[in-house]
Formats: sequence, structure tokens, C-alpha cells
Amino acid sequence: MEDLRINLVTAIEDRFGITIRDDEAEAIQTVGQLLSLIEARRAAARFALCRSLPAFLYVRRNLRDFLHHADLRLRPSTPLEQVIPISRRRQYWRSIQPWVGAAPALELPLGLRRIAWAIYFVAFLLGTSTLLIDAKCLPLGLMAAACFSILLNLATTPLRVIPPPKFATVGDVTRRFVGRSTAVNMDIRDEDLLSTLQQLVAGVLGVDPGEVVPEASFVNDLDLE
Repeated sequence: MEDLRINLVTAIEDRFGITIRDDEAEAIQTVGQLLSLIEARRAAARFALCRSLPAFLYVRRNLRDFLHHADLRLRPSTPLEQVIPISRRRQYWRSIQPWVGAAPALELPLGLRRIAWAIYFVAFLLGTSTLLIDAKCLPLGLMAAACFSILLNLATTPLRVIPPPKFATVGDVTRRFVGRSTAVNMDIRDEDLLSTLQQLVAGVLGVDPGEVVPEASFVNDLDLE
């Protein structure tokens, strides 16, 4: 049932272009409460332009404080790689988690990334090569390859210092900060919100759309444990 709840939250986030924090998801008991959350995100989005400047100023001040550089010139287009030293990027990534949510993970430099993928591929080939020795050894070989890949991933974690493409600039951080509490998909008319939500919830939970009414409890009425 936990997987079903996660699938429902993910589907709603994707369809309505919003984010739902774990504490919010746990607090939602009825369809009406979920609908109210979606409406609140959409209402906030209508004021997003007004919020973008204060959000950028906050991100800029936070980054300046982090770097101890009060006069650092920063623009929305400024690449994070350009202003944050490699040795401090992982620390900065951890520091912004409370107000941007789960930021995309830092990546390996391109050269190391290619080497890592080559090693993963070789490990997979070696694991499957046990089939040539004895078919019964194949599961063991694949398990060994998987364990090696996990260990390699853990070993390279300190080397992951490159911001991902969609989170590479000061503007990207700002948009994530603003978008965490607003909707980014506004193509659904207000009057169609409930019917869209009914179809989505019914599809994920396998119930009749007519049962997905505002007063319906996800646990008691829609059998979502």
C-alpha cells in the first residue's frame, strides 16, 4: 500500500505540476484536502512573478553568506560552477536542502563519468560471463557485479561535484525555491480541477471516479492504507 500511496502522490505531482512534501502527504486524509492543496499551489503560482525577485535576492544573499563574499556579483544566469569552489560544492548542496527540497544530485566530471560507466559495463560483462562456466553460477555472477557497482558508486560519491544541467545556475536554484510551493502546470482550468483529480485518483487506486468525491476518505472510503 505504501507503493500505491507513493504512486498516487507522484502522479498528482506530475499531472498538476506541483510538489507535495512528505509531511503534507501524510496529513492529507480526504479528497477535499488534496484538492485544497492543489488549489493553494495554483493560487501561489499566479503570484510567482511577484515572488521571483524576492526569492532571487534570498538565494543571492544566502550564496554570498556561504562564500563569505558580500560583494559577489551574481545574476540568475551565473553558473554555480563559476562561483562555488569544488571543495565546497557538496557542503553548499547540503545547506540548501531545507528550502529547495531534494536538489538533483551532483554529478561526476564528464571524464570520470565515462570511466565509471565503462567499469560498470565491464563488471556486468564479467558477471554474465559466468554463464559460460556454469548456468547455475549466473545469479551469483550478477549479484557480484551489482555489489561491485554499488561499492563503486559509494566510492565515487566524494568526487561528485558537478551541478546537473537543470540545476546549474543561480536562476535554477531560485526557480526550485519558488516552485517548491507553487504549481508550474497551469493548463487545467479551475472548473476542471475536481474532474481531473477524480480521473487520476480513480486510475491509480482502481476505483470508480464517482467514489472520488471531496468528502471521501482515502483510507476509509478508497481503501488506501
